[in-house]
Amino acid sequence: MPRKERGRKRKQQDLAEQAKHCVKLGGWLLHTSNKDDQLDTSGPPIFLPAAAEVCNNDQQGLDTSSSGPPTFLPAAADEVCLFPGVDEDGNLSDPETAVNDDIDVDIQLPVDLEMPIEQEGVICKDVGDIVNKLIDISTLTPSEKLKYIDNHFVPDSNYKHFLKQIVMQGEGRSKTLTFQYSWLDQYKWLVYSPSDHGGYCKYCVMFPPDKTNLSNAVLVGRPFKILKHAKGKDGVLDCHTNFLYHKTAVDKYKQLSMSFLHPEHHVDVLLNDASKQIYKDNIHILQSIIEAVLLCGKQNIALRGHRDDSTSSCSNTGNFLAILKLLSGRDPILRKHLESSNKNSTYTSKTIQNELIGIIGEFVRNKITIDLSDQKYSKYYTIIADEVTDTTTNKEVLSICLRFLTGDEQVEIAEHFVDFVNLNRTTGKAIADAIMKSLSDNGFNYQNLRGQAYDGASAMSSAVRGVNGRIREVVPLALYSHCKSHILNLSIASSCKLQEIRNMIGSINEVFLFFSNSPKRQAMFESVLEHSDYDGKKKKIKGLCKTRWVERHDCYETFHELFAHIVTTLEVILRPNDFPDIIGNEDWSWDPDTRTKAQGLYSTLQSFEFLMSFFVTKQCLFPNRPIAVKLQRSNLDSFEAYHKIDTVISQLQEIRRDIDNHFSAWFADASQLTISVGGVVSKPRTNRRQLHRSNVPADTIEEYFRKNLAIPFIDHLLNEMETRFNAQSRVIASLFEIIPELIIKSVNVAPVCEKLLFWKSDLPSPLSLCNELRYWRAHWVTVKREEHPQNLLECLRNCDKDIYPNIYELLCIGCVSPVGSAEAERSFSGLRRVKSYLRNRMTVERLTGLSLMMIHHDVDVDVNVISDIFIRRNNRRLFKRSILNML
Repeated sequence: MPRKERGRKRKQQDLAEQAKHCVKLGGWLLHTSNKDDQLDTSGPPIFLPAAAEVCNNDQQGLDTSSSGPPTFLPAAADEVCLFPGVDEDGNLSDPETAVNDDIDVDIQLPVDLEMPIEQEGVICKDVGDIVNKLIDISTLTPSEKLKYIDNHFVPDSNYKHFLKQIVMQGEGRSKTLTFQYSWLDQYKWLVYSPSDHGGYCKYCVMFPPDKTNLSNAVLVGRPFKILKHAKGKDGVLDCHTNFLYHKTAVDKYKQLSMSFLHPEHHVDVLLNDASKQIYKDNIHILQSIIEAVLLCGKQNIALRGHRDDSTSSCSNTGNFLAILKLLSGRDPILRKHLESSNKNSTYTSKTIQNELIGIIGEFVRNKITIDLSDQKYSKYYTIIADEVTDTTTNKEVLSICLRFLTGDEQVEIAEHFVDFVNLNRTTGKAIADAIMKSLSDNGFNYQNLRGQAYDGASAMSSAVRGVNGRIREVVPLALYSHCKSHILNLSIASSCKLQEIRNMIGSINEVFLFFSNSPKRQAMFESVLEHSDYDGKKKKIKGLCKTRWVERHDCYETFHELFAHIVTTLEVILRPNDFPDIIGNEDWSWDPDTRTKAQGLYSTLQSFEFLMSFFVTKQCLFPNRPIAVKLQRSNLDSFEAYHKIDTVISQLQEIRRDIDNHFSAWFADASQLTISVGGVVSKPRTNRRQLHRSNVPADTIEEYFRKNLAIPFIDHLLNEMETRFNAQSRVIASLFEIIPELIIKSVNVAPVCEKLLFWKSDLPSPLSLCNELRYWRAHWVTVKREEHPQNLLECLRNCDKDIYPNIYELLCIGCVSPVGSAEAERSFSGLRRVKSYLRNRMTVERLTGLSLMMIHHDVDVDVNVISDIFIRRNNRRLFKRSILNML
């Protein structure tokens, strides 16, 4: 028999002996059978536990007719244990190529499937459940992953259920291998799975590799069971420790654990702390920039210089950058930003300025109208609008103001400027569209509009094609009210058309221009005051306002106070040698034009007709002075305004009834003043046919001026005021009947109720209005007259909204009804201060923001809120809270 055949036969005999030995141990060793039903040792060994039954050809379950691997009956989960080799990527290679030539047979010993599930009262975890898909790892939270790892099953040193295998060596020798407890101490990542009877890397299972070809690697997707390859140079455990995906999994675990156990040392926290500091510094820089913009805006300081974007040191960069430079002297964070930041991230450009100005203006607008937006007292409001020509750009600008109810401790009436709008046309349609668009853009519901206040121009007041009519087409209850101050001005202006009055006003204006147009003449006037016994503070003559006639009262007072000194100054100019104490050693030579004008004014001021006209005008217009100031107040309600107007009319009527006595006093004062300046009390020459002045017959000088000057002037003034302030022009007069002073006079409230139902859609329960009026009247009948509220605002303060809900709403509408458009005209003063000839290129948005800051300079602006709005409005890298988001 050949030597090779003898060796093969001897090997088959050894395998037969080993199989018998396996029977004693409870396991079977099988090899693929050939056609001769002989054991074939060329294939890998296959192990069955004691629970399996081996079948021959006559039995079911095992087919040995083929040359492929044998089949066997199902047994325990670990019936087969084959060791795969480890390639350079840490994957298992083909089992058939991984058999060790020096080891002939491996035998897995049976194990006990009854595993403990608790240790010291703690439910144990098993990563085998995750590998076997019993638990979906994607559903575990980070904290649950940590608990799974920390509470994994850890056998003790006396654990008896470790995996055991018999390693068959040459010449019939065998060796029993056991999963070592010491491995768990040596490799902290290694855990024993009771369910899979093998080892796993708890980190790699919990944080699997990203590569799909590693998902089935040993210790990751399959348990480690081939104990003979555990240690050594190419041992599975040592090799796994050095794999990159294992190190990555360990790092992930450490980072996750650090975030829970020591969050302050976590890399994300450190990055977050760094980003927070950067964010904090950037916020500090932004708030410094906002404060500089606020300072310039509230103090009406121009922000930009001649070339604020120039890098030249000789160029004036403007107040804004100068203020920032001043602040950076004591602010190292701001100084570092200004010196080292990139050119595109300085946040000092005109674009950023405009954006911040717009945000601040919007903040101021929202804050001053917060009570209207929140409907603290009422949702109703009225608009006040007027237009003016911007002389710097020659464009029409519309000012829009709102009148509404506000207040902290008690309700008050407020009027506030809210917006400027450029007008391409000044037609009724263009202005109405601009008003409605502004209200909509700024968040004001125009359906709550209950009044309009403009001047009397047809483009504004027309009920058909004007702003009034076009807005009432949309909001029928938005009643138009002509500005009361304008009406008073028109009444006075019309009265002053008498020839004598017009001449007097022209002469006063010529005196003002004579001194104001020449510093030398003004100096001479002040020198005369110094050498006189005058101890007043007024040293300059005031001019007559061209539009506001009621503002001329101050001019008349000043002119009267300085009249004697004005005449003396004209005399000094004409005859300097007669006043050596005033001239002194100075050379006061005058040109012929000055002397000619002085001579004409001197003759006019000595004229008794001039002085009589001056006294009549001054005394007749005196009752209008307080009402002219009152009508410009923003908290004046319509009832109080009309009440004061009626009082002035009554005073003028009283003067007219007793004109003889009043005029006698005026005549005496004018005569005394005329004589004091060297004039003569006389009347003008009369002709049979007088064309340019009155020529009523009179026997005395006093009678002449009373009949030809005083009576026509006061009659004309009374007629104008009574006509323009008649009952028909009082658009909300029906609301006045709610005032206790008036309603207690109404025995039957039904007519009053019928008038008030004009606002039926605004009433919460219009059917109960009549009953409310009866109870309202009955309440005030029992109250003392001196305790009655005197206007709509006081009535509103004394009205219980729960008891009189309808009356409360009507009083709110009455209080917001406009009196005048003075607030819009005041905003024009702000416009002229903000948009000067040196700042004539700003847009209307920038103009509105700066005007809101300046006009409402008392409004406290929260810099933190402005910075938050600025950051949220645009996605900017400098204000990211994470460094990673800044990359």
